[in-house]
Amino acid sequence: MTRRRKVNVGIAAGVLLCVVAVVAFFQGMFYANKKATIRMANDECFYTVQALRALKDPKQARVAVLFDLGMDSAAQKLAEMCLEYPRDIKRTHYNVLVRVRDYRKQYGRDPQRAGDTNYPGVDKKVDEAIAYLESIHDMKEWVPFKFDIESGKVKAE
Repeated sequence: MTRRRKVNVGIAAGVLLCVVAVVAFFQGMFYANKKATIRMANDECFYTVQALRALKDPKQARVAVLFDLGMDSAAQKLAEMCLEYPRDIKRTHYNVLVRVRDYRKQYGRDPQRAGDTNYPGVDKKVDEAIAYLESIHDMKEWVPFKFDIESGKVKAE
């Protein structure tokens, strides 16, 4: 091989190595972003459901509307992630979606939020995600759990 050919092969190898490194970086960034999005949506759903259940004071209606809106947006995002990436979803994510569904069945919607969100769309997306997760996982192991405040222990429903 001539010197010029060796230089060309070395440059091509270096460029190929850089391309592989860039692709690997973006793939890792995508994976980390996906995991972070699932975790953030899960945590926001969990905390807003707990806050709305604890918030019984009618003077705090404006705060309740904010929590209600946050719960809808987080539940919709978590449901989308459940449908898009089901293998990354764990039992805790499923349980949060079940809590959101149960909260909506028990308390309904805040009347002050008449035209804010597409309510049937959010509820439908949450129901689809729950049904899909139930269809692909062994539900004997994925029984929803509740936190018993008096005993401080988690128990299956």
